[in-house]
Amino acid sequence: MNALALAFIRHGDLLLVLGSPSGTLQDLRAMGSFLPDWNGVDNAARTISASCQLADQAGEMTPDVQRTIRRLGAWLFDELLPFEAKSWLRHPSGAPLTLSLDPELLHIPFELLHNGDVFLAEKWSMGRVVQTDVDPSLRRKTRPGQKLSVHIIADPDGTLDEAYVEGDTLIRRMARSPGVLASMRAGDADPDYLRHHLRDMDILHLAGHVDRDGYRMTDGHFGAAAVRRLSGT
Repeated sequence: MNALALAFIRHGDLLLVLGSPSGTLQDLRAMGSFLPDWNGVDNAARTISASCQLADQAGEMTPDVQRTIRRLGAWLFDELLPFEAKSWLRHPSGAPLTLSLDPELLHIPFELLHNGDVFLAEKWSMGRVVQTDVDPSLRRKTRPGQKLSVHIIADPDGTLDEAYVEGDTLIRRMARSPGVLASMRAGDADPDYLRHHLRDMDILHLAGHVDRDGYRMTDGHFGAAAVRRLSGT
C-alpha cells in the first residue's frame, strides 16, 4: 500500500469521510457519510487521553491500561471509518498517512485507532493537517435537533440508468438516518434547478455525466462559471 490521505469533516452530527489512495489531499474523493455516536466518541477520546496521562505519570503502562486503550481504539476504528477506509488501514506498510481534520475533531486520538492487529501509529507514518478553509461559524448550520437537509439529483439529462440506481440507493439509506432530511430528483433537472438547490441544501449529491463544459443537465450544463457567480453568498 502506498501513501494514503483521509479527510474527516463534521457537519452537525453528520461525519463526512474522504480518501485518497495516492496520499495527496488534492485527489480526495468521497468514501462515506454517516452519523456516529458522538457522545461515545467523546467519552472514548477522554478515556484514552486520561489513560495515557496516568501511564505517563506512573512511568509505565500496565496491561489493564493497554487493554483499555486497545478496546476503545478498536471501537473508534469501527465508529469513525467507512468500510473502504478500514480495508486500506488493515494493510499497514509504514507508508505516510496524512489526516486532514476538521478543528472539531482534533481531540480524537486517530493515531491510537486499532485495526484489529495494531494501532495505526505503529505501522503508518502519520501526520495531521488542520482544515482552516471554512469559516467555523458555517460548520454547524444545524441547531440541536434540527435535521441536515440533503438533496440528490440523479441522471439529470436522462441518459445514465446507473446514476438513477445510485441516487435511489443513497436516498433509501439516508431515509434510515434520523438526523437527515433527504429528497431526490431523477431526470429533468436544468441548470437553474441545480443553482437553486445549491443555495437551499446543506449537502447536494449529483449523480450523472460531466464533460469539459461541466455537469450535464437537462437543456444545458452547469459549469465553473456558474459556481463562481454563486461564490461569496
